[in-house]
Amino acid sequence: MQPRKILFAIAVLTSTGVFASDQSTKDFGTESAVAKAMAAQRSGDIASDKEQHLSGKARVGTYKRYVESFAQPIPQSFVDTSFSDKK
Repeated sequence: MQPRKILFAIAVLTSTGVFASDQSTKDFGTESAVAKAMAAQRSGDIASDKEQHLSGKARVGTYKRYVESFAQPIPQSFVDTSFSDKK
């Protein structure tokens, strides 16, 4: 791309607010359904009073995966190459 086109594109994008850092977040207020649902979730008012248990088979499988996760050392870094063409 030519430098003039790049500068023009930057000028257009910044003037339209694409890169504007002063973008306000949507205020749902305290009476909206979203605000009420979030408040109920935070307070625990709609939480079940019954304990929820896993079946024996699911519990054993979950614990087995948990214990097996400690068999491998934690790597210093992680590089995901599964999307590359190199093998």
